Amino acid sequence: MLRPLRSLFVGVCALALLVYVTLALMRCAYPFELEWQEGGMLQAVERVLAGKHLYEPPSLEYMAFPYTPLFVWLGAASAKVFGPGFLALRLVSILSSFLCLWLIYRCAARHGASAFAGIFAAGLYAASFRWCGAWFDVARVDSLFLVLVLGALELLELSPGVLGAALGGVLFFVAFLAKQTALVPAACVLLALASRERRLALAFGLALGIPLVVTTLYGDALAGGWYRWYVFELLRSHELDAPHARGFPLEFLGVFAPAAGLAVLTSFRTPRPAPTAARRAPVFAFALAGLVLASWISRAHVGGYDNTLMPAAVAAALLFGPALARALESEKLVVLGATLLALGQFWLVRYDPRAQLPGADDLVAGEALVADLRAVEGEVWIPDHGYLAARAGKQALAHGMTLIDLLNSGERESAQKVADELGRALEGRRFAAIVLDQDWGGDLPLLAQNYTRRELSYVDARTFVPVTGDPRRPRYWYARR
Repeated sequence: MLRPLRSLFVGVCALALLVYVTLALMRCAYPFELEWQEGGMLQAVERVLAGKHLYEPPSLEYMAFPYTPLFVWLGAASAKVFGPGFLALRLVSILSSFLCLWLIYRCAARHGASAFAGIFAAGLYAASFRWCGAWFDVARVDSLFLVLVLGALELLELSPGVLGAALGGVLFFVAFLAKQTALVPAACVLLALASRERRLALAFGLALGIPLVVTTLYGDALAGGWYRWYVFELLRSHELDAPHARGFPLEFLGVFAPAAGLAVLTSFRTPRPAPTAARRAPVFAFALAGLVLASWISRAHVGGYDNTLMPAAVAAALLFGPALARALESEKLVVLGATLLALGQFWLVRYDPRAQLPGADDLVAGEALVADLRAVEGEVWIPDHGYLAARAGKQALAHGMTLIDLLNSGERESAQKVADELGRALEGRRFAAIVLDQDWGGDLPLLAQNYTRRELSYVDARTFVPVTGDPRRPRYWYARR
């Protein structure tokens, strides 16, 4: 009975992995956005390639996203090899996601004492692709940050001494350079090391803290104080989303209850781990808790999309794989219960892969819009998709999301300055055409006074809507009066 069950779950996991890899390869060369803020990341990469600073005072011309710079730097390096466009950036995420799967396999196989544990864990994470926002391969920072966190955990477990703690701290710092959220699991790991041996915690803390402080001071000096504002202060201005904050535990357990149940089942009904694994357990357990906490904190902020669930999905996969592998080695009743729980787990994260692929109509609509923009004589402003202006040979200005971040921040002087700059541009009819996703006429009376509006037409309601993230597309075309 054991062999057929293993074969069944290996087959399910192999299918989940194959589906994700196929989707990533099919989507990577799509020349338009898979998610509406990908274009802003592309603008940041093009800025670095042009030799400009990434963190500058906010203006209508440019504002940085509130992220640390590693993804943009790697995207720029990739663009030098693969050329401009989304492909170069998505390849960074795709490679990161593949390495995530490999590290999940290694970690789970180690804790489950079998290759099957690793396969089950990697398969569940791949199957969670849509639950995590279909985000593993998009041109955003999340997969890069996660692979570096998993790499740090790998170092800490394989080298449990002072050197391993120090190297783990350095890699957590590099993960912070990809996304600040890395500091949450890092803090949890620091607590775990302190509970084991203080010198390990000291080595880890210094290896993480010293480069973090030095690079922050250096980045701030280069950017005239704006690095710290973008990377730390701007994030603090993001409001909490109380329903998401309260609902996260049920959201998480509502999908991964079978994995949690399987972990509980095996903790009572299977043998205790070997002493070596037990010695590693505090770091492993605290790291998993840190990943779930990172998702909870990110999800609790306004605008926290499903990509914030990726760290929690990694934690669930690392629990699930070893638990299932151990359960299948137990008595028949446990095997039966584990089988039902595991099948239920994969059922809960099922999705239709076809819905994650842009269609031919999307490509045609994008090319037609770029052609219309190219035909405009003069400047165009597309705040939510500035990359389209760049594709049409026009200047891409500050991304709409960064404008929203600024207006919601405590930096009132800069916000007023940018608002005044926009007012002057509209009053002076600086732009020959403006393309918006939403009707801003009520908020910007100068827009209605100086421009005439028409609605763009598409084949249907889904055409040219990104396959993930906020379902928005260019909707209104404003022509200068």
